[in-house]
Amino acid sequence: MDIKSYVPKDSLDYEHINELFTFDDEKIKPILPDLLDVIRYTDWSVTEGVLQVLSMHQKALLPLIDEKLKATYTDTSLKYAIVAYLLPFFDIEGKTDIINELKRIVSSPTKEETDGEVSFAAKELLKDDRIE
Repeated sequence: MDIKSYVPKDSLDYEHINELFTFDDEKIKPILPDLLDVIRYTDWSVTEGVLQVLSMHQKALLPLIDEKLKATYTDTSLKYAIVAYLLPFFDIEGKTDIINELKRIVSSPTKEETDGEVSFAAKELLKDDRIE
């Protein structure tokens, strides 16, 4: 079976969610960008399951998250979903790159990050994690 077939195609595509829970970092790594992209659809019912799967692969996912948060081309709906819905599952303490980027989003957000409420979500996350 093609690994890409495990990525949900629509809001009700739960067909492979349970199988995704059994994947180790190495097996899931090729589809992490696609799974991360799914979480932008916060109104999809399958998104909660995808968030849970992604939260199990923090080490493998952190470089991709860092890249998405730093990129100016990243859709703000994805940045918001990462900050507001995915990172609360993560232990970000000690993750300097992520923390620094969250601080940058709070202190010097782009217009898109302000308009998309990414800066507000980053501020709340840092406050909730008691990170100065």
